Amino acid sequence: MAQLYEQIRNKLLEAKENISANRTWLGTKLGREAIQLAGTNDDFTIADVVGIRNELADLFFHARLFEEAQSLDGDIEAELVDLSDAEEKEGFQELLEIRQSGYPQTAESSDNSSDRASVFKKDFNFPAQSLMEQSIPQFHQRPEQPTHSFQPGSPKAAESPMKSVEIPRNLELSESTSKPKDDLQGGGLDSVDSTGTQDNTTSISEFLSNDLNTLEGKADEWFSHLTTKTHPFIRGEREKFQKEGYVKVRIAILDTGFANKTAQDKQKTQMFSAKVKKCLSFLPGADGNTDGEGHGTNVAYQLSRVCPNAQIYSFRVASRVQNRLEADQGAVVSAIEAAIREEVDIINMSFGWEYEYSNVESALETAQKQGILLFASVSNFGALSVNNILYPARSKFVIPVDAADGLGDPAPTHSSTEIGEILRRYTAPGRAVKGVGNTRVNGTSFASPIAAGISALVLEFARQTPLGRDAEIFRYLKRKEGMMRILALMQIQKTGAKFYFLRPWDLLSDIKGTFGGDGESNSKRFSVARHIIEALRSNYGHEVGETILEDAVVAKK
Repeated sequence: MAQLYEQIRNKLLEAKENISANRTWLGTKLGREAIQLAGTNDDFTIADVVGIRNELADLFFHARLFEEAQSLDGDIEAELVDLSDAEEKEGFQELLEIRQSGYPQTAESSDNSSDRASVFKKDFNFPAQSLMEQSIPQFHQRPEQPTHSFQPGSPKAAESPMKSVEIPRNLELSESTSKPKDDLQGGGLDSVDSTGTQDNTTSISEFLSNDLNTLEGKADEWFSHLTTKTHPFIRGEREKFQKEGYVKVRIAILDTGFANKTAQDKQKTQMFSAKVKKCLSFLPGADGNTDGEGHGTNVAYQLSRVCPNAQIYSFRVASRVQNRLEADQGAVVSAIEAAIREEVDIINMSFGWEYEYSNVESALETAQKQGILLFASVSNFGALSVNNILYPARSKFVIPVDAADGLGDPAPTHSSTEIGEILRRYTAPGRAVKGVGNTRVNGTSFASPIAAGISALVLEFARQTPLGRDAEIFRYLKRKEGMMRILALMQIQKTGAKFYFLRPWDLLSDIKGTFGGDGESNSKRFSVARHIIEALRSNYGHEVGETILEDAVVAKK
């Protein structure tokens, strides 16, 4: 029951997010889906369903979607007829009257889509104890056992019939000023915003009602969806699938090294340093266990957050040259060769040059032929660069990644698509993303490892039941075209944008049960596996996954 409650809460959160971004059609759809989930479940009382309708009606009202709000009010009025608790009924009727007194004479006269987003951001506030603020619900008992304590009164106190609960989890949000540490583009790495931040603790209610208008809040919201939807699905109930003994996904980072030598470094990286299995330097006289810039360490941190089960290999290829960080061509080639020897599955390259280099291109081609997925950051300076899609991001063997905020709006410094033959541009969070040591980092440098981490989650899922029964599927997923087919199943395209924003929970999650079941033919996990098989078949033929699908048919009989 608690899982269903959480699913409904997430639907309402996504509805709010989309309406605030002026995607009213999607927000409306998600809100209606939340109501449908509650209305079709026998464990929800009439009061529960009415409470959810009321919250959604408030959302629509404050977003000036008056027709939608009035439609819900009509449904609420009809359901109140069957509500036996007189005190609850009076409270809901009072809320209806408050809302109805604020409607314009005709809904059409004020339903101006051009100013919905600004009105929403300025005026919208959720009730002090709304459904969206709760984490573990206390549901209404059935009418024969009325033990809940709904108290009608002021609108703030009464807008939700659900009982107030204590929030067991806080979200750490911090304020940072945009002060890039270095100019690291044009032959080097993306700039890092690693300014010190205050250690503020903000409750989830404050976060939802205020901070989705901040870059920090948007980035944290994306990771919240990842950790509450996708990670449980990948782990399975009681971490069932991660106990299957499959080989962990290996990811190589070509960057500035990994800070893990001094006591101070170890303290900052203690939460994820165990995932870094090897640190090597391919620069003469440089130590792979040091990172004076913090760039490579922050890249490793993003990977560990997105795919916690992955093994990371840190290869140092960049150094400071005349006050600039630059990646060395020879070091990059040597690092790619080392990654091949280590049998890694993915290589991330958060650096870029203006021009291509044949020795690097040859190494990239070899890596891809060996079944290694390649990701690279595009640029932070857009059309100001000589080539606005930097190399190796524009290599035909590489998946390029741009930066966006946590809601998918591209960074203002994104590059155009006029140079290069890149037909699909992905974005991932790369604005005000949490970094190591209570910092915030910015740039495509950090969007790229997040996208690489998403692909690592796909590979991990492919090694689990049921896809793990067919090794050929894993090999197809390690081809650039194969992985791009799967990324297409977890992307959205913002209106007017040329980019595809990655949301792994659109594929790797279970709205009905969190963990996806046991992988048998009637489970959500098997349904996701089928989607992956069908996507791969469009590239590699109908024989892909045939054994898995045939076994499922036999099992049903």
